[in-house]
Amino acid sequence: MSVKKFTFILLCFLCLSFFTVGCSDSSNLPQSEEDNTPKSNSENSVVATIYTSDKNAENLVNKEVTLSEITANTIFEELKNVDIIVPDTKLNKFDKYEDADNQTVGIIDFSNEFYNFNLGSSYESIMLDSIAKTYIENFNLDKFKILVNGEEYQSGHILFDDDDYFTKDCFN
Repeated sequence: MSVKKFTFILLCFLCLSFFTVGCSDSSNLPQSEEDNTPKSNSENSVVATIYTSDKNAENLVNKEVTLSEITANTIFEELKNVDIIVPDTKLNKFDKYEDADNQTVGIIDFSNEFYNFNLGSSYESIMLDSIAKTYIENFNLDKFKILVNGEEYQSGHILFDDDDYFTKDCFN
């Protein structure tokens, strides 16, 4: 066999080998337990969990949604899509920080339209729990607070003080 023919066959074999290795499916490879990156369906999407209530407004149920990215705004829009947040509500601000106790805290501030609902106390409680658990889980928070126009949340049924937070432990 000539050197040119041998080199050509070897080159074809190497190219084919590189192509098959580059196209192999790595989705079955084990993932590290320390990998906290959001679940992804493709290169440009992530899966987020949105919490809503069951039909009787007694329990939280989860729904996975595919988003381009997990941000305060994309989560906020999904909560509006599942009728947890009133459609006219605006997201004023979302802050995430670490407090003096090394706990990750999230504070969300909605516009006054957030109060434009006519709900009983149990559904209102489920609504607030849905928002809190959704943000706590998707942003890996230890504590979470809901404000309306920079003020503590208060309605005819529920009143939060400065020290009141939702915690990840309250949803076990």
